[in-house]
Amino acid sequence: MILQALKKILISCFLIIISTFFLLTLNAQGVPPIMEQLSGAEVLMDPGVGTVCFNAKRTDLVAGQLSSKADTIETVEITGHCPFSSGCDLLRVHGGGALNYVLTGAPETPTEGDFHLLEEYSPLPGGPGPEGDVNISITEEGLDSHKLYFYYGRGTPNPTSIPTEESGADGITGFANSQQLGTINQFSFEATPPPGGTQQSCTFIAWDPYGRVFDSASLEPIPNVKVTLIDDSTKKPAIMKFEKNNDTTMADGLFNILVENEGIYSLNLDPISTHQFIKNPSLNQNYSKIFYDLYYPGGTFVEKQGIPTHHDIALQPIGSPYIAPKVEIMKIEEAMNMKETSLFKGRVSHPFAKVCLVGEVTNKEYGCTPNSDKFGIYQIVLRNSEIPSDERLIPVGHKVDYGTVNITQKIQQTIKIDSLTDSKTIEEKKSPGYEPVFSHVEGYSYNDKGIVIPKAKIDVILKSNNKIVYTSYADDSGFFTIYSKNLPIFEYYLQIVPPGATSAIHMTTTEFAKSNKTYIASEKLNLLTAKKNNQSIINPVTGSLNNSVKDNNPSGNVDSKQIMPIAKNNFNLNFLLILIFIVMLLFITLGVVFYIKKSR
Repeated sequence: MILQALKKILISCFLIIISTFFLLTLNAQGVPPIMEQLSGAEVLMDPGVGTVCFNAKRTDLVAGQLSSKADTIETVEITGHCPFSSGCDLLRVHGGGALNYVLTGAPETPTEGDFHLLEEYSPLPGGPGPEGDVNISITEEGLDSHKLYFYYGRGTPNPTSIPTEESGADGITGFANSQQLGTINQFSFEATPPPGGTQQSCTFIAWDPYGRVFDSASLEPIPNVKVTLIDDSTKKPAIMKFEKNNDTTMADGLFNILVENEGIYSLNLDPISTHQFIKNPSLNQNYSKIFYDLYYPGGTFVEKQGIPTHHDIALQPIGSPYIAPKVEIMKIEEAMNMKETSLFKGRVSHPFAKVCLVGEVTNKEYGCTPNSDKFGIYQIVLRNSEIPSDERLIPVGHKVDYGTVNITQKIQQTIKIDSLTDSKTIEEKKSPGYEPVFSHVEGYSYNDKGIVIPKAKIDVILKSNNKIVYTSYADDSGFFTIYSKNLPIFEYYLQIVPPGATSAIHMTTTEFAKSNKTYIASEKLNLLTAKKNNQSIINPVTGSLNNSVKDNNPSGNVDSKQIMPIAKNNFNLNFLLILIFIVMLLFITLGVVFYIKKSR
């Protein structure tokens, strides 16, 4: 009886070890996530082809309430755009626990099991035009108050055409929404066009008066005008605990005052010597193409939660109309590599301005959009094969004749005014511009003196939040390769750490291309398109290295040099656990043998 029991124990132990070994092996290989999370202070995700993100906001919160406690039944407002002619299925996704977000600054990467189809509201109508606009309220029950929830739309991508390199993409029209403020409490994602995903930040919509101050004759935005919020009950500047009750315009003439309390308000402008704030200014006949909801002295308005108020203000010039010296770049978003093309977005100070991308060094014009929208928001799409790898692209704005601007053209919005209402001209050591987003990185690690660094650690770091998203290592010759699957689609830079060094070398993508100029030319590499000798480095069918590329690989086996510390640690841990089980099995076996001999 005892021997039979011991045999059963031995068999059970053996089966446990085999099962554990299998599971550890599976875990070591990893399961590819449904979307890649590029985490940081803002939530950065790639929804993937055929998926768009919707704005989601709870509408049942009490004014000023910051509690994340979920009600039994909740009302959620879903807005955005479904660009697919097939329509969109509405899905709710949870990104892990709120505590995890607070500690790590990012939600957990969802897997397929985290996607829940909301059949009652699916499919939503879709299309590239207004028919695809989404604005519905849904009822949710029993959501976990400790989890983060996002809302997505899934459909079949429409065929897309590539704009010509001469003109780039058409301008786009943004909607006049309120500014959004970051907070952990509520999350609202901007609707994004396929393919490939885009940067999306977690936001909470505030309620506020906003608008632009402009010259009534020239229609030019006027800078350096102080706009103050007046409480109508006291006829004095509004008293607020956390926000300023005034804002001063910049080159775009934009003001934005965040209101803390509901009530009746008015606006006051500090006098300026060149203009008058009067009730009946003489308006240029083209003003309605750009400005709306005009505000005049003495007017009042009601501020309520969730209902932003918009007021453009026309000032009568005393002498000659104001003419700004040039179009200013107010803000740029990071470039995004969409495989065949790259997308460049931003905002300029002047409505409908023509925006072109020129080489920082060569001053060569690579592409333009004939017009930004009436808020100055622009987007330009260029073929990756035409984008330089060794110089930044600088946006340059040009004024246009408002009388000739056609605003009736059908244009799809792909960027919201909300994300660009910072109203602060970019201040950098160098002109604002776009770094090329490489789909493939291959070459040698150099220091700032141009000397090759063998066995250097190479970190890929997102420009937006300075977070490491991938780590590789150079070989004995200083050579390394990082393939497309390990590179983000947004702007990033490289951090090179020599062996044993306490400091690192930061290198932009253009700097990397310049330092490896000879090698890139000799190998006929295009780092933006991930091609060598005009052939894809990774076979799109098999997902493996193309043979001709593999044969030309100077490092012999570069892939083995790309060692992620996390993967290395996982392997060591798995090996240790297996070793412990083997030792336990050995002791049990010896014990059984000793017992059998003693029994005889």
